[in-house]
Amino acid sequence: MDFESLDRFRGEDLEHNSFYEEAPGVHRLRIPFQALYTSVFLVEADNVRILVDCGAKPGDVDGYIVRALCARGIALSDVDMLVLTHKHRDHAGGLARVLELAPNIRVVKEVCRLANGVVTYPLAGHTVDCIGVLDERSRTLITCDGLQGAGVDKYPCSTDDRDAYLATLERI
Repeated sequence: MDFESLDRFRGEDLEHNSFYEEAPGVHRLRIPFQALYTSVFLVEADNVRILVDCGAKPGDVDGYIVRALCARGIALSDVDMLVLTHKHRDHAGGLARVLELAPNIRVVKEVCRLANGVVTYPLAGHTVDCIGVLDERSRTLITCDGLQGAGVDKYPCSTDDRDAYLATLERI
């Protein structure tokens, strides 16, 4: 996200609690995180519901994710899988609360097929275990921090493994 887009986002109502369609079957929820935001995605494929990431803290689950799901007529316990794109707190900090509210949710941290036309995709570099979600149906790749460009605001592009990051960019 460039700084101009970030400034526009800061002016938006952050408490809208809505998933917005980014592509058919792919919806994004923006959750405030410091002066920025972190994104949580809901991917629906056939009868499978996949949540991608879970916010920075337990309060994000209750205050944003659960409310936005309810607005769509979905309970957290109706979500089949939670994909954690990487271990950083701003993406995985709400995990304990998700598991408390939906103990049967399958937590995915590895490359695998999630549903018909939806797979996790290796994005090593930002972290060694970073993954994204590829919706082959809409040709949408959810990268979270797996691809960063120059970074945003006070967070420059960070990589645990520069060579792996460059290889990921080349593959994509």
